[in-house]
Amino acid sequence: MMLCTVIPGRSAEESLEMIESSRTPCVELRADFLQGDVESAVKRVVDIAVSRGKRVIVTLRSRSEGGLWEDSRSKGRVWEAALDSGAWAVDVELGEEPPPSGRVILSSHLLNRAQAELAARVYGNLVGGRVFTLKIVWPYRDALDLDLVYRLTCGSCGRISAFNTGSGRSSVESRRIASLCGASIVYGLHPRARGRIAGVPMVDEMIAMLDDLGVAWD
Repeated sequence: MMLCTVIPGRSAEESLEMIESSRTPCVELRADFLQGDVESAVKRVVDIAVSRGKRVIVTLRSRSEGGLWEDSRSKGRVWEAALDSGAWAVDVELGEEPPPSGRVILSSHLLNRAQAELAARVYGNLVGGRVFTLKIVWPYRDALDLDLVYRLTCGSCGRISAFNTGSGRSSVESRRIASLCGASIVYGLHPRARGRIAGVPMVDEMIAMLDDLGVAWD
């Protein structure tokens, strides 16, 4: 299973500093946090990170999905710049037109359990080939959300990585269940980015949890 450190740097320099100190081989560059010339910054960060042996996922999360990227702006050129520079994958929201080539993570940020179950049924069979996994995320409301993490992830043979963005321990607990159920990937926030993204546990906490569980990660 991949454990990915989320890197929401505001500049190429800050992003590279976070990546350099990351404890995981996999990093997610949240390019929607970058200021200025995003395309050039992504090229620089990905090129240097890959040369240092990192597996880089590039994400442009739109405001409507909880990120900072303006919904009216195209993502295509940034995705192409990332993949041309050696990015391992780009994160594509369901409903978006993916780049014509390169590995993708299908990502769905939803409002409720019913939508999560529907996404799993409709899109789960797309995983394979250049689609690495279907990532389903939704806000935590009650204990049934953790049951849904179990059902979606355990029944997918690794095709679906499901977890929530609840407050307190719920977000960590959903990732614990997903990890034990064979999720392909889980995420943790870089220590220097504490407070920048709500509902994402710190990566050091994720490392400790996975090591305690005996779940191998890379």
